[in-house]
Amino acid sequence: MDTIKSELERIAAEHDGLLRPEDVVKQAADKAHPLHEHFQWDNTTAAHQWRLEQARRLIRSVRIEVPNQPAVAVQAFVSIPSDRKQEGGGYRALDAVLDNEFMTRQLAAEMQAKVNYWRNQCAALGLVIDFEPAQKIADTVRQASEGPRAAA
Repeated sequence: MDTIKSELERIAAEHDGLLRPEDVVKQAADKAHPLHEHFQWDNTTAAHQWRLEQARRLIRSVRIEVPNQPAVAVQAFVSIPSDRKQEGGGYRALDAVLDNEFMTRQLAAEMQAKVNYWRNQCAALGLVIDFEPAQKIADTVRQASEGPRAAA
């Protein structure tokens, strides 16, 4: 990891502190470069992987309105940890996840981890930010995993 970090810092330094993916790929194209092995250089395979990434972005772009909160839109399809462990991963309709206690618990745990991560990041940077609204959302999802909808 130190090699990756130092190489990225070096590339950024060469561009006035700005680290652009284009510059990283350009330098990593050299087979002797330390970052070379972190990229897929077979164009057929890389093209397919890129299309999969485009499909992921397309799936994540679909939003639905939260019932009784018409101003709130959330992802219509979500990826849960147990699915990501399987080959190819995948996404599920949010309603299907919320109807399953096991999947809702995973979603709630992941949301809580993200709230904690950003709270810690902000604290480390000395930023004072109110995470109460985000915490309420994570708590609501956790409570939903324990409620009647998940038990149905």
